Parts: sequence; structure tokens; C-alpha cells
Amino acid sequence: MKTNQAVSIVAVCAGVLLSMASNAAVVTVENGGANVYYPYTVSSTDLINGMTGTLAGSALYGSSAVKMTDGIFFEVPSDRGNTAYTLTPANNSTLTYTLGAAYNLSSIAFYSASGSGQTRSQQNWTIGYNTDGGASFTTLNLGSWMTDVNNISNQNTSVKVSVAFTGAEMQGIQKLQFTFLDTGVGAETMYREVDVFGAVPEPASLALLGLGAMALLRRRR
Repeated sequence: MKTNQAVSIVAVCAGVLLSMASNAAVVTVENGGANVYYPYTVSSTDLINGMTGTLAGSALYGSSAVKMTDGIFFEVPSDRGNTAYTLTPANNSTLTYTLGAAYNLSSIAFYSASGSGQTRSQQNWTIGYNTDGGASFTTLNLGSWMTDVNNISNQNTSVKVSVAFTGAEMQGIQKLQFTFLDTGVGAETMYREVDVFGAVPEPASLALLGLGAMALLRRRR
């Protein structure tokens, strides 16, 4: 009986681990339209709200990484074109956050907005994640969503790009690193906010994943 129970547990755990490999992130792009005052509701209670990320690279035109986690889309409409209320990163700059615990992430959302005639709302970035607290990051495969953002017909607008994690591909995350890339339109993006959502995994889930990993290791031996 114990042997059968052990086999059942291993089968379940192996199934969980296989699902982790097969699940993919879902990217959604929202364009605020011609109205640059589009009132996106950003979060002031997400996992990184109030954190100051570590910026490697340049914040251009007096912008600041602090604005990415202040829980505000923009202070007043007249400031929509003021880079002091944004993070306007140079190409290949990175922004790193240490979450303080291992989290199962459910979604990440980036917000940007451009002042009239500035063409600074396009987005192009990658997500790197870390599960052991070390210095290395794995880049999440998000496909070619950047093309959709660059083809927005009215560039003087606001944009929200959200990534929903539909399965177990972003579990046990301790650090995140965002790399900002060139959008191909000749103007740096004015990022307004990034929100990260998730929860600390339940002990039962951690134990199940641990058992599954042990079972796979034994099979390989």
C-alpha cells in the first residue's frame, strides 16, 4: 500500500512539474487612444509598491526609477509630458527588484504615457527572473508582443502592457530584472508605473514541488 501511495504522489508531482514547463505567459496590449488623459488605475498595494529598484544604466531627462513604484499614473494631466514624473531609461538599461521572499507571481503590468507630439508611449522590455537569490537571471519568453506596441496608430497616447502567468512558470520568484530596449521609433519611452502581483506559496505547494523534484532526480539516477 505504501508503495502504491508513493507512486501516486510521484505521478502527481511529476504532472505538476510538467505543467510548469508547458504553461506560457499571456501578453495583453491596451492603447488608451487619442486621449492622453486615459485614466489607468495603477496599484499602490502590489508587491513592489514603494520599492526603489536598482537601475543599471541611465535615467534620461531628469527622470527617476522611484516613479515606477509610487502608485501614481501621473500627478496631474498637465504633467503628462514632463519626464520628471517618469522613468525614461536609456536603451539596455536594467531595473532590478529584490522581492524579500519567494513569491508565486500572477501578473506584471507596465504603464507608459506620452505628452502631445512626443511619441514616447511605445514599450519594449524583457523580464528576467531569479529563484535562488543570486545574481543570475533567466529571461522569460514573451514572444513578439513588441511589434504590436510599435504599430500603434496614434503615438501620443497612453499604453498598458500586462503579462498574466497562466500556470506555474513564475513560481518561487525572489528577484525581477527588467531590461528596457529600443522601440525603433527614435524617442525614449516615458514609463509611468510597473505593478507586480503575486503571493507567497502555501507550504503544501512547496512540499509537493519538492517531492516531485526529488522523484525526477531519483529516476535520472
